[in-house]
Amino acid sequence: MPKNFFLALALSLVTQVCAAEPLNFYDQYVPPIITFMARYNLVFQGELEDDGNVVMELKFSRKKAGEYSGRYFSARDGLDIPLEGTLAALVETGPVRDEKGKPRDGASEPARYIWKLTREVVREGGEVHDEWVGQRTDQRTGEARAFRLRRVTVEDIVRPLEIGADEKNPPELYAYLQIHAIAKPVGTETGNEKLAYQMWEDPRTGFQYPRLTRHPDPEVMQKINFLLAERHGRFAALALWAQNGDCHAANARQGFNRGGATVIYLTSTLMSMVEAGALHLCLPEFYPYQHPVTFDLARGTYLDWNRLFDLFVPGEDKNGPRPRPGPAVRKLVENLEQERQASGEDGRDCTLSKEAFWDAYFADPGELVLERPYRGAFSCMPQASIPFSRLTPILKPEGRRYLDDRENVADP
Repeated sequence: MPKNFFLALALSLVTQVCAAEPLNFYDQYVPPIITFMARYNLVFQGELEDDGNVVMELKFSRKKAGEYSGRYFSARDGLDIPLEGTLAALVETGPVRDEKGKPRDGASEPARYIWKLTREVVREGGEVHDEWVGQRTDQRTGEARAFRLRRVTVEDIVRPLEIGADEKNPPELYAYLQIHAIAKPVGTETGNEKLAYQMWEDPRTGFQYPRLTRHPDPEVMQKINFLLAERHGRFAALALWAQNGDCHAANARQGFNRGGATVIYLTSTLMSMVEAGALHLCLPEFYPYQHPVTFDLARGTYLDWNRLFDLFVPGEDKNGPRPRPGPAVRKLVENLEQERQASGEDGRDCTLSKEAFWDAYFADPGELVLERPYRGAFSCMPQASIPFSRLTPILKPEGRRYLDDRENVADP
């Protein structure tokens, strides 16, 4: 710890107390102390005059006390525009637009707009909350547009849905609000009169991701659609990060050429889909990736596989905790492999019985698919398909309810 740390901190606090537009005490003073330990982001949502809905994300500067760095977007185009400065003067560096009003890649205008945020206490229906109001001023013309923002948190979003916030992997709030504002439905519905989904597209990346449009339980549908939109936002953010990063190697490339999610199994109780695509991550070639995910449509959350059967047991690898296949399902897979070999089928270069970690998902015609986590050309997959009928010995009583519904409406 630098010997002048506490002196600098004290001077910073005195300076900021005298400033015109402070946040509340916790927001203003605690994060600068703990920025070296954790990231602390503030997200605001509201209206900008003549521009409609905007979302802003700010985080405390690691370099200068009382300053912030961040970004915002408007629902008009969904582009991230960087911000930097104090609450009294957030400097915006906006994209340069062509004659048609479209932003030019990699081009920006220096310090044209300034945001000035002032806190205002608002009382509504017996409740008191803070809002941030002010003007966004064009430094060239002097034109000013009013805005009003309200801070939002993950709890604000998940509490009405009765979804517990995951402290280890909390939702990316800014990415969720962004995709929620700009994604649009494309194509037609897939399903029947009781259960259906439709793809939604992010116009920035072209990535498509599903949303449920019908389900027997409307509350479950709302919860699942929140999780789908949040994953869609993360997925698009990864692609944009790959596109906008900085590679120094002469032969490295950046960007993406495809990506999206495919629903492969959908019943009233289960939904399995596969996220897949290819990114340039500072490498000469595209890096393909594929990741399955399964939702519990009886409860409106991610599926806990062990509610159905003892599929996984606690495990750990170099990156931390990671479940391993349990002995019961491992034995079942070994038996299926022996039957396959006895039937004269060709052998495989890699088998599930030799893998420490497996991905799992459901597929037609009523199968549990287990496979090695996908690593591009180094994978052989799928690894094993277990018919529902063979899962009976390890199926729990509650699991039967999930597997009894075999009407898969997905159209991969």
